Amino acid sequence: MVTGCRFFGKQHNDHRWVEIFDKKTKEWVPADPTMNIIGFDQWLKARAWFGERHTINDEFSSDMIAPFAIYVVNGNNRSLMEENRTLYYMSIKLDALYNNQLSKLPSWSKWVNGLQILSAAGKKAFEGQENLHDHNDQISELADVYQNLKQEYLATQKVKN
Repeated sequence: MVTGCRFFGKQHNDHRWVEIFDKKTKEWVPADPTMNIIGFDQWLKARAWFGERHTINDEFSSDMIAPFAIYVVNGNNRSLMEENRTLYYMSIKLDALYNNQLSKLPSWSKWVNGLQILSAAGKKAFEGQENLHDHNDQISELADVYQNLKQEYLATQKVKN
């Protein structure tokens, strides 16, 4: 079974990919043929990784911002957002990618709170009920929080080494 997801970013990019149900792990996993990736680790390393992002097109992936609104779309009506997957991807799975170290950082609560706020605005934008340009300040703030989170994490790695 395949389902679609969408997100918006500061540049208002709208990108879709599929999720495939993995019977072994009993979870839906991202598969993005545009970037030639399958699985959460690959997807997160292409979209939200703090280091260099590598995909089939490095220029494309390194220029993309971390998504803040990820929704499963309705199979019959693609403008209807059925399920919010933002926190699953950008909080739970992102934290797991970094061995649950991100959630211990000072900026983490701001990151999660910003995702919750902007994913709601993203849903309305996907459904044609709101203009995402009206949230540019909040988007910029969340981008700053992402950069702070990145710096905090990288600083902890320097201390360990």
